[in-house]
Amino acid sequence: STDKTIEVIKEYEQKDKRIKFYQNEKNLGPLKNFEKAISLCNGKYIALCDQDDIWLENKIEILLHEIGNNILIFHDDNLIDENGVIKEESFFKRENINPIKINSTKNILSDNWISGHALMFQKSLKKKIIPIPEEAEHFDWWIALVAILEGEIKYINLPLVKWRQHNKNTSGNKLTKRNLIEKIFFPIDKDTFMLWNCNRIKRLEKIKSLKIITSKSDLVFLDRLINYYRLENRIQAFVFAIFNINYIVKKGVLRKIKYILLPFFAPKVDISC
Repeated sequence: STDKTIEVIKEYEQKDKRIKFYQNEKNLGPLKNFEKAISLCNGKYIALCDQDDIWLENKIEILLHEIGNNILIFHDDNLIDENGVIKEESFFKRENINPIKINSTKNILSDNWISGHALMFQKSLKKKIIPIPEEAEHFDWWIALVAILEGEIKYINLPLVKWRQHNKNTSGNKLTKRNLIEKIFFPIDKDTFMLWNCNRIKRLEKIKSLKIITSKSDLVFLDRLINYYRLENRIQAFVFAIFNINYIVKKGVLRKIKYILLPFFAPKVDISC
């Protein structure tokens, strides 16, 4: 950091000996940085705080009271803008998601809705989480997946974090000179679409190679989900999407129709990515 973050932390470290400060010799990137932070935790419970989100003062107290024997607990969020003004009272309501119904292996394999800043887990999960595979890409997705495979998780319907939303266009404006099919089916440029799918495939194939999923139905789902993104068999991907669209896409009838039809129009991802 270049904004005196380190100086501020050291001031607090002097005031409260429970605070411990560690500085990496080099930039590890988000995934490996969180892995290191988790490895350094010694408490009975572990909660993650990152970036410029704002915790409610009683967040930890509520989570400690509610976690019980569950291996992980997570909560809802307020969504705020750059200035801290609340834009949405509930992340899950905005996304039209029932968080109680998404606590399954199939849902987590398809997409993660358990954000790192919104979860707390038992220390016993730590040894199962580390090391975090590079292919996981998102540490919170990996934690959520392992937690669901290892034990029970719990959702509490309270917004305990103000989650800051930035209005930035990360994909850039590469959407010109596209035909009608591309405009309908690819809200981002095709290169970004291919990269996303490539990363999904790598992530899912890594999970398969680790053999942490033992349920036969989940393994079949995993194979078909990989095919959906790779498109080795387009007909199979189309049939899979019809029966599993609620896992692939959580919101919007038109989006769901688009993703059902996508196997007929999407470019095939090269086997080597």
